[in-house]
Amino acid sequence: MKLSTLLVSSLLTWSASPCGAALTETGASVAEDARFLQGGEHAEQQLGYSVHHITLAGGTEVREFVANNTVFGVAWSGPLKPDLRKILGPHFNTLVFEASRHPLAGHSQLHAVRTDLVLDTTGHARYYAGRAFVPALVPPGVAAATVVH
Repeated sequence: MKLSTLLVSSLLTWSASPCGAALTETGASVAEDARFLQGGEHAEQQLGYSVHHITLAGGTEVREFVANNTVFGVAWSGPLKPDLRKILGPHFNTLVFEASRHPLAGHSQLHAVRTDLVLDTTGHARYYAGRAFVPALVPPGVAAATVVH
């Protein structure tokens, strides 16, 4: 089985829950995400945006970056894969598409730069990380590198 097929299959398997609030949704959706993911949430205000940290029971942390009441970026890191269908929302299909067309290197890495989405994922046993952001929604004066895993 090709590695790209294996990754797509893995993405679909671990993210089979319904989609709700997520990347490009309103900032109010963060609390809904915390409830859905069954994690504790706290916010940290930065200049021009806020970062909402959601810590899942298994130790994985999901960060949602909010500016102008819109989630412009998400990042995750930890020992378990979060529900990417939930946190990527309408952009989850882009992840599946990009995973199916890019050869994988090393530990299941994916890097895709599109005009509508920048996506980086990596993972191996006991550690998964990634980030996704919509370049057009990153606030003026905020570096895209702010969205880190």
